[in-house]
Amino acid sequence: MLIVLTSVLFTACTDTVEDFILPESSPKPVVLCFLSPDQNQLSLTLTFTHPVNTHIADSIHYANVQITNKTDTATLIYDSVVTRKHECTVFGN
Repeated sequence: MLIVLTSVLFTACTDTVEDFILPESSPKPVVLCFLSPDQNQLSLTLTFTHPVNTHIADSIHYANVQITNKTDTATLIYDSVVTRKHECTVFGN
């Protein structure tokens, strides 16, 4: 019984879709950042979305990146040598 069930599970999806076309879309910015109240350093990666069939994300270098808490604003500076990310010391620390 187990052999029959296993063979059905592995042979059930064998059709290939031939005429599947993804809609065109322009790249959108993607922000990757972790905010923690316990850390005084902020690091942010900024990329663009990419087509589904590729795994290469286009990084955005030297962008004007700012974060605010409605009172203070901090500017993240791009580190081209060490981390290759936008970084700053968060306000209040």
